[in-house]
Amino acid sequence: MKSKILIVEPSEIITKGLIDLFEINFLFEIAGYCTSLDKAKELISKLKPDILLINPSLFDFENKYTLRAYFVNFPRLTFAALLYQYIDTSVLKQYNAVVDICDNKQNIENKLRMAMENNPNEPIRENSELSKREKDVLALIAKGLMNKEIADQLHLSIHTVISHRKNISQKTDIKSVAGLTVYALLNNLVDSSELK
Repeated sequence: MKSKILIVEPSEIITKGLIDLFEINFLFEIAGYCTSLDKAKELISKLKPDILLINPSLFDFENKYTLRAYFVNFPRLTFAALLYQYIDTSVLKQYNAVVDICDNKQNIENKLRMAMENNPNEPIRENSELSKREKDVLALIAKGLMNKEIADQLHLSIHTVISHRKNISQKTDIKSVAGLTVYALLNNLVDSSELK
């Protein structure tokens, strides 16, 4: 069975070239393409691709470090960066593969195959949805409150807050406060005007 690729790329020329490149392929097929991150989320739900081949420049500077937070609802997806301009290496670390515009067909196939084989993403957890209380804690984390302040505001013990934080990090696969803040913003748990 072929692995399905969703291309997220604003350049029509590059997109058409990739479609043509994969037209005759035994391992991969192009399931669809789009030019924006929002449309990508919609298509991922519909098309169920295995690989997201995405231009990293579609993320603005603040979001470059939050690829997995942006696509947190799709934990089994393999991410491949489509590179034809300079992107900082720290940004590229979040991708399973980096496909350069100068790579030939065989190199691209090898990179995508290796990325799928070595994808460290865990299988979908049975209960990866945040609970109401975890969402409350996450909103306060995003607002810059410390564990003690969160405990006081929600009338919880500090140990319970720490437990909720661990659960939130496990369920979202996000460890940093900055990443959790972006996740909270993207999921409408906080408004940007509420952030410090």
